[in-house]
Amino acid sequence: MRNDGPRSGGGWLDGRAAGLTGGGTLERDRGPDLETWPQIGPTVVKSAGRVLQVLEFFACVRRSATLAEISKALSYPLSSTSALLRSLVSLGYVSFDRQARSYCPSIRIPLLGSWIDSGLSQDGGLAELMNELSCASQQLVVLAMRNGLSAQYIYVVPPPSTLLPCATPGTARSIAKSAAGLVMLSQLPEFEVRKLVRRLNAETPRGDSLVDMTALLARLEEVRSRGYAVVVGEIAPEHALLAAPLPLPYMGAPLVVAFGGPAPQILARQACLAAVIRERAARCAATPSTANLSFG
Repeated sequence: MRNDGPRSGGGWLDGRAAGLTGGGTLERDRGPDLETWPQIGPTVVKSAGRVLQVLEFFACVRRSATLAEISKALSYPLSSTSALLRSLVSLGYVSFDRQARSYCPSIRIPLLGSWIDSGLSQDGGLAELMNELSCASQQLVVLAMRNGLSAQYIYVVPPPSTLLPCATPGTARSIAKSAAGLVMLSQLPEFEVRKLVRRLNAETPRGDSLVDMTALLARLEEVRSRGYAVVVGEIAPEHALLAAPLPLPYMGAPLVVAFGGPAPQILARQACLAAVIRERAARCAATPSTANLSFG
């Protein structure tokens, strides 16, 4: 069967994000349903065409795939496929499983089109949750997930006031120094944290400060006790990010949501803000309700 016609985009990923949309089934372990893959035409920039074909490949197989599988299916040189996938991982559009040595599109793919027509933006969906949090708080709202040794912003709702600092989707912050990263680390066992910090310090450029393991472990105990993390100066001087875990994991990977704003406002309302994230996210996971938020 030829696949010259349109193929589905990132919609199948909605079903992978357990609890994000509340519906849909996923065919697992389906192989490429094709005999030949359409060639990139002469009027198409090859690098752009290859990026889209990789995403279409995942839309077809609906599962993770190894470098060799992708290279063979698309008839790309192994070296070119590897470079392309590394770029997509770095940008946060593809996730890499180090143990399985496999790749899979990240939740950034369906979120890209959520403003057009996607289950992620329907009642109770993830994008809707972010928008509701923004309207209720009147602050910057950031969704983050882990990407290697970084916490990466994958979805951003700008603050309503142009006087407040914003953040850019795709921005990556150190997992040991950012609010979202501290929340992610707090959910890991100590031996895993130590392993990640050793990697992080080994890759830190000369002249930059290293992560103090003892201080970090103490900070993580505080984050676990409070249920959230606050970092001042992450997005702008005298501004703070408050991050809390979102109980809606994507393919087993934890998601973190954060409020950003002037440090005095965030610090004064930190317990309330964290409680609202937990409460609203729990309702989002349990029901497609879009009940209004109130910060009291």
